[in-house]
Amino acid sequence: MAVNEVFGEGVRTDFLHARYRLFEIQLDQLSRYEISHGDVGPLIVLRSDSDGEVMRWGQMASVVDEIVAPANHYSLCQGGSLATIREVLRRVLDRSALEEGEC
Repeated sequence: MAVNEVFGEGVRTDFLHARYRLFEIQLDQLSRYEISHGDVGPLIVLRSDSDGEVMRWGQMASVVDEIVAPANHYSLCQGGSLATIREVLRRVLDRSALEEGEC
């Protein structure tokens, strides 16, 4: 797979280095995180279709709804994936408002 297919045209190397460092820090923190509380209620996990299975979220909640957006890790918040995210958030907020009697 070509670099431009993953990151898009004209991505600067300093940007890639900064993004990699941030990703490295996030992975380090995630690997150290210990779940220490009980069931927090239903969770909705939005992930790209190139990610692996849902990571440990089942340990935090009895119900984990997984929504998969057509993207990779870097393009999840760009282009067509934004429409998917918008629709997911709309459904979640509408459902929550109905459950709380706000509609």
